[in-house]
Amino acid sequence: MPKAFTDQERRRARENVVKAARAEFSRSGYRKANIESIADEAGIAKGTVYLFFRSKAEIFATVLEIVEREMRTQLREELDRAFDEPRQRLEFFFRALLTRMMDHPLLWIVVDPEEAMALFRDLGPDAQRLQNADDEFFDTLVAEWRNAGWLRNVDPHVFGGAAQALFAVSLHRDLLGDAFPGVVDLLVTSLAAELVAVK
Repeated sequence: MPKAFTDQERRRARENVVKAARAEFSRSGYRKANIESIADEAGIAKGTVYLFFRSKAEIFATVLEIVEREMRTQLREELDRAFDEPRQRLEFFFRALLTRMMDHPLLWIVVDPEEAMALFRDLGPDAQRLQNADDEFFDTLVAEWRNAGWLRNVDPHVFGGAAQALFAVSLHRDLLGDAFPGVVDLLVTSLAAELVAVK
C-alpha cells in the first residue's frame, strides 16, 4: 500500500497539477486536454489527480479563477493610473478587457462557443461560481466608478453584459475582416460615450 501524502506533499502535488493543467489547457484547449497529459506533466499518476479534483472541468475552473484573478489585478493596476477624463478610462477598460480575452489562450476558451458549451455542460451547477466571480468584479468596479463620478447610474449586469457583447463581436473577426478594428473602435467609443457620467 502506497505511503499517504503529508500535508506539504499534497499541497505541492496539487500546485503541480494546477500548473500542469494551465499549460495543457493553453496548448490544447478545454475539449482536447486530457487528465493523463496533465498528470504526466505534473509528475504524478493519473489516479492521483482525482485526489484533488473531481473532473477535468473542475480543474479548468480552478485554473480559470487563478488566471482571471491575475488578469483583473493587472487591469485594475493599469486603471489606477491618471486619465485626462472618465471617458478615456472607460475606453481603455473595454479595449484592454477585449484584448486580453482575445489573446489569452485560456480566457479565449470561455468565449469560444464550442469550448464554452463543453466546459459549462461539464461543470453543471458549479458553473455558477465562475459567474459569481464575474458579477463580483463588475459590481465592485461599477460601484467605485459611480462613487467617483465617472460612470452614470448603470446596472452592473448591464455594464458586464456590454463587455460580453464586445467579446461576441470578436468571435466574428474573420467575417468582419479588415473592418474588425474599426467596428471595435466604433463600439468601444460609443459604449464609453453612453456610459460616462454627464457633468
